[in-house]
Amino acid sequence: MKRWIFIILCFSQASCARNDGNLVPIERTAIFPAAKAADLIRTVCYEPLAATDYWTPNATDIDGLEQTLAEFLDSRGANRKKDWSTFRRQIAGVKRGDERLIFIYYFRFDQGIEDDLVKRKEPRYDPAGWRSEPHLVFDGGEEFFRVLYDVKTKRFIWYECNGVA
Repeated sequence: MKRWIFIILCFSQASCARNDGNLVPIERTAIFPAAKAADLIRTVCYEPLAATDYWTPNATDIDGLEQTLAEFLDSRGANRKKDWSTFRRQIAGVKRGDERLIFIYYFRFDQGIEDDLVKRKEPRYDPAGWRSEPHLVFDGGEEFFRVLYDVKTKRFIWYECNGVA
């Protein structure tokens, strides 16, 4: 009997696992329109991206692009077995000449802190603000990082993270 329970439990866990290539689900994703892309990138990037224009990615553009993110972060020495359930992401489309790139800013959030701010009705805190405004955080190291994804080659090509105080 215990064996059957174990098998059923394993099967149910496997069927619930994310297999769509996304580490961060769409409900924890903010896609910035082309008109706000420059503001996002200027606010959260240390290194300028030399963009010539901006575009607005859609859910189809980003679906599955994280399939190789862990491997890319490993190659940069930056994948420290992240708990992706604690991350949100802000996304914008970048053009450099004919290249279409997707800029992704990943940041860790603490649901407990957020719940406390909402409960206390902190006047300057908007729990949905990250969906429309750049989420600026100083320090935090690899818990706050940015990548560029090349749509044509389907590869990540750039990485930058916050410093540590």
